[in-house]
Amino acid sequence: MNRGWVWKDGQLLTVQQARIETDWDTANRRQAAHRVVAIDETGAEHVLHGELRAAAPWHTWSNVHMSVGLARWECAGRVGHGDSQVAMWTDFVRAALTP
Repeated sequence: MNRGWVWKDGQLLTVQQARIETDWDTANRRQAAHRVVAIDETGAEHVLHGELRAAAPWHTWSNVHMSVGLARWECAGRVGHGDSQVAMWTDFVRAALTP
């Protein structure tokens, strides 16, 4: 993640750090869910959970496997929908996503 913002209490806050953990659907070689922890400029943590509803492979180069999906996102009791995109080098696909 190279930049992000949080809108909270009428203020636009810059994300200073973010950590993304991904659960994988090894049978379909795609992401299944994400947990995102973003820390804003005040030091507050914002935790988002995303669960994939649909995904499709997007093969653009021979040495990378990409997946684009629609996720249901939850944060602080609020729900929204948005995209989820991952890119995986073929070494990772072979080592981690091959059943």
